[in-house]
Amino acid sequence: MDWANFLVMRRTHATLMSEFGVNGKLVADELGHSLDVSQNVYTQSPVENRLPAVSQLEKRLLVCNRSTYRAQIEACIYKLLISLERETGIEPATFSLGS
Repeated sequence: MDWANFLVMRRTHATLMSEFGVNGKLVADELGHSLDVSQNVYTQSPVENRLPAVSQLEKRLLVCNRSTYRAQIEACIYKLLISLERETGIEPATFSLGS
């Protein structure tokens, strides 16, 4: 298990604690980081949570791809981002599926 280094263990710990519903501040304290670092660096989004968002994006982009004009595609993507913001409450600039 050479791949299971210290960083993998920290990320696994942070992600599992998040999935178990443990308060994010407690996890951050355990990791010795601020809540921001704990949530944005160590906690990973489960694939099960990402799949619906990616599927929704793919479905909407397929509609956009029917148009070949750049301005129309850009307008379609803008409308998509606005609708995602309305549905999720997440601003387009911060909408991320993580790594």
